[in-house]
Amino acid sequence: MAGGYPGNPQVEELQRRREKLRQEIKEVEARIAQEEALLQQSGQEKLLHHRPSYSLLKGGEEAIPSTFVRQVSPQDFDEVLRNFPLLDVGPIGSFNHWDRRECAVQNKDAWKAVSEKYQKEVLKGNAQIPKVIHQIWIGPKEPPCLWIDTFRVEYLAANPGWGFHLWSDEEVAKLPMINEEIYNKEKMWQCKADILRLEFLWHHGGLYVDADMISVETKPLDKILELGKETGWVIAYEPDTKDKPYSILGNSVIACTPHHPLTLMLILYLKQTFDHKRNHIDVFAVTGPVMYTKCLVDSGMPISIAPQEWLYPAFHYVPNPDAINFGAFPKCLMFQFGYTCSGLEGYVKSKNRCKKARQCPFHSKKVWPFGPFKELPKLEDLETRFSADATVPKVIHQVILGGLDSNHDPQRWRQSWWDDFCKSHPGFEYRTWSKEQLQGRKWFCANLYVEPFDDHAITSLMMEILFEEGGFYVPLSTLHQPGYGEDAFFTEGFEGNFVEGNGGVLGAGKGSPECFQRLMELYEKGAVPSMAPPGPEGPRVLQMGFRDGMVLKARYPNRSRYLGAQQVVAFTAAGDQRLELATLGFSYECQVPCFSCKGVDAMREAVGDMGISSKALFLTDREFFQMDRLRQELPGFLDQLGVQGWDAVLLGVEWNTGQEEVVIFPVVPGGRPQNCKIAGLVVNLAAPQNGAALRRALQRGITEDGFEFASLFEAAGQIKLQFLAEKYAGSMEEARIFRSMPLVHRAFKTLADHEPPMHFEQHELHGNLMKGFLNGSLRFEMILEPNGGIMFRCWNEDNSTNSEVKMSDCNVEWLKVYFNHQVCKEIKNEALP
Repeated sequence: MAGGYPGNPQVEELQRRREKLRQEIKEVEARIAQEEALLQQSGQEKLLHHRPSYSLLKGGEEAIPSTFVRQVSPQDFDEVLRNFPLLDVGPIGSFNHWDRRECAVQNKDAWKAVSEKYQKEVLKGNAQIPKVIHQIWIGPKEPPCLWIDTFRVEYLAANPGWGFHLWSDEEVAKLPMINEEIYNKEKMWQCKADILRLEFLWHHGGLYVDADMISVETKPLDKILELGKETGWVIAYEPDTKDKPYSILGNSVIACTPHHPLTLMLILYLKQTFDHKRNHIDVFAVTGPVMYTKCLVDSGMPISIAPQEWLYPAFHYVPNPDAINFGAFPKCLMFQFGYTCSGLEGYVKSKNRCKKARQCPFHSKKVWPFGPFKELPKLEDLETRFSADATVPKVIHQVILGGLDSNHDPQRWRQSWWDDFCKSHPGFEYRTWSKEQLQGRKWFCANLYVEPFDDHAITSLMMEILFEEGGFYVPLSTLHQPGYGEDAFFTEGFEGNFVEGNGGVLGAGKGSPECFQRLMELYEKGAVPSMAPPGPEGPRVLQMGFRDGMVLKARYPNRSRYLGAQQVVAFTAAGDQRLELATLGFSYECQVPCFSCKGVDAMREAVGDMGISSKALFLTDREFFQMDRLRQELPGFLDQLGVQGWDAVLLGVEWNTGQEEVVIFPVVPGGRPQNCKIAGLVVNLAAPQNGAALRRALQRGITEDGFEFASLFEAAGQIKLQFLAEKYAGSMEEARIFRSMPLVHRAFKTLADHEPPMHFEQHELHGNLMKGFLNGSLRFEMILEPNGGIMFRCWNEDNSTNSEVKMSDCNVEWLKVYFNHQVCKEIKNEALP
C-alpha cells in the first residue's frame, strides 16, 4: 500500500519527473557549494542572499522570522509520500459537485487506518497542537489589520504563551509546498489562500484563522486545542444556509498537529481534483468547504468537530460589522465578517487601524488621518535634555473628539474638573482636545488614531499630548471629589518625569523620558490594561472604571431623570460593549455614577463583603432599554418600597399573561414566572433585610456566561425578593415587537424628523414577523431578528413606500424616508441619543 501502484503510467511519469528535478537541484546546489568554497578561500563572506532559502534535499536554511513557528525540518516530499497510501479519488466530473458520489475517496479505509495509527502511536491521546495562530494576507490589496490585530496584538497581550504568524507573499516564497505548481498558476487570491493554509499547517501545525475574523473579547482559544487531544485535527461546520443541500465544514478555522495524515490527505485530494474542476465550478467546491466535507466527512475520517457557536455563530455575510451584537453570541470565541462576500473592502479602507504599522510593509508609509509618523527619538537623548528639576505643568487635559457640547460630551462629568477642581486648586488650567485641534500634527503612534477610537488609541493619544505639552490627563469617567480641600496628588509635586494615579490619571513633565518610554511600551503591547482599584496614593476621585475609548462612543442626553438608586452597574461576564454604552448614557441621564463590572472576578468583587454598599441598579441585558414603561415607573416603585425591609427587585418582562401593565409582586419559593425574561435587578445593599443571604445568592449566580437569576429565585425563602414586570397579553414574539415599536418611532422622529404611519386596527403575527393593517390595507411590517435586530417598513394609503429602517438596539444601520417614490432622506450608521 505504501509503495504505490506498480504499472500505473501516471505514477511512472511522476516518478520520472521527480528524478529529473532531483538531479537538477543536486547540480544547482553543487554549483552553490563550489562558489561558496571559492569565496571562503578568498576571505569573503558568503553571499547568503544568493542561496535559495530552502532545498528540497537539505531543508530549511533560514529560520522563519517568528519564534513561535517551527523551522521546517529537512525532508524529501517523495520520501514523505512513500509512507502514505496513494489517494484514489473518483469519479471526477461525472456528477453534480453536491452529489456524494462525485470526487469520492475510493480508498478511504486505507487513509482511515493510517490516521488512526498516527493517533494511537504518535498522539497517544495527548495531541500537542502548537499554540500559534496562523493568518494569511497575500496579494496587492490592503490587509485588514483592524481585524488581524485582534489576534496579532490584543489576543497575544491577553494570552501569554501563544504565538502569531502572518503569511505574506514574502513568507510564502520561503515555504516548500507540495502543491507549489497549483499555487503559482492560480490567479485568484482567495483560492491561493485555500491552497496555502494546508501547506504551512502540514509543516508547522497550529491554529489557522481567516483574516476576516476577529477575536471576541480575547477569549482564550485553548479549549479548541483541548478538543483535539484525541485526533489532533479540529474543524467546525459552517452555519446552515438554504442554498446548500447539506451541512458542510468551514475551512476558515483549522487546528492540527504538524505532519498530520489528514492534512496531507487534503493536500493530495486538492492535487488530484484541482485541474479537473477549477475552471468549471465555484472555488468553495474545489479548494474550500465542499472539498473538506467530501474528503473528511464523507470518508469517515477521525476528526474533532468544534461547536459551531464557538467559531461560526452566524453566517459570514455582514454588510455592517459595526452593527453586530456580540452579546447575542455569548459562547463565541471569534466572529467572521466575510471580507469578500460582504463587500467590505471600502469598510476596511475607512477604518483600518494597524497597530503594527511601523513594521507593516503596507502601512509603514501611509499618511494617517491625524497626521504622519513622527521620528522616534533616542531615549538617552531625551534623558540628556530633560531637566531633573522639571515639574508637571498645572494643566488638566481631557479629550472630546466630537467637540464641546456634542452629544458625545459628558459635560456634567467634566464640570467636576473645569469648575469644582479649578476653583479649589488656584493656578490650574483646564484644557480639552477635539479632533480639529489634534489633526495636522506628526505623531509617534499615528497609525492608532483612526475612528472609531478604542481605549488603547485614546490613552496613547493623550500620552503623546502629555509628552508634548506636560500636565495631567484625566479620563472622562474619573470625577473629582469636591469638598475636601486641595488634593495633594496634584499640589505637593513629585519628580516631573511621570506619575500614574487612581482612575487612570497620568501626569508628566514636557518631554518626559519616562512618559515616552511608557508610551512605546503601550504601543508595542497593543492594549491598555483595565484600571487598577483605587489606592491611597491618590488622587481623590470617583473612579467609574471606563476608559475614554468607551466613554466617547456613548451619547449623553441634555435631559435628566430621577432613578431611585444611587448607582448603575454594567454587570457582564464577557463584556457587552453595547450594554456598557447604553448604561453610560442612562446613568448620565439619571445623574448617578456608572460602574463597569466586566468579567467574573470583577462581578464577584462588586457583590462581595467589601463591594458595593448602596442601593444599586445592576443591568445584565440590553433589553432593559426596550422596556420603556418599566423604566418610567421604576423610580415610583422603588420609593414605595422605602429604604429598608427588602433585598432585591428583579426587572423583566412577562408574556402570555392576559394583561398589559407594569406590576410589582413578591416572589415566594418556587414562584418563578413561567414566561419571563429578566434584564437586571435593583439590589438594596445599603439596608438589606438579610444581607449575608443576599450576597451569597448573588455570588452563586455569577458564571462564565453571565449572571444566572436562578440563584435568587432559589433564595426567595431567605431574602425578600420582588419582581417588577412589564406584562404583555400575547406571545413572547408579540411582546418583543410591541416593546420595539417605540424605539422605531423614536429613530424616525429623532434622526429624520419624520412621523411613520404606525397606527393599526388589526395585526397578524407570523413568528417574528408582524403585519399591521388599517382600514383593511397593510400599513407596516416589522421583523425582529434572532440577534435583536429590527427591520421595519411602512406604506402610504396609495401603497407607495413611506419609510423603512434597519436597526439594532439604539444603533440605526440605515434609515430611508420616501417622497413621490424616491428617497428624500437617508441616514446610515447613526446612534440614537
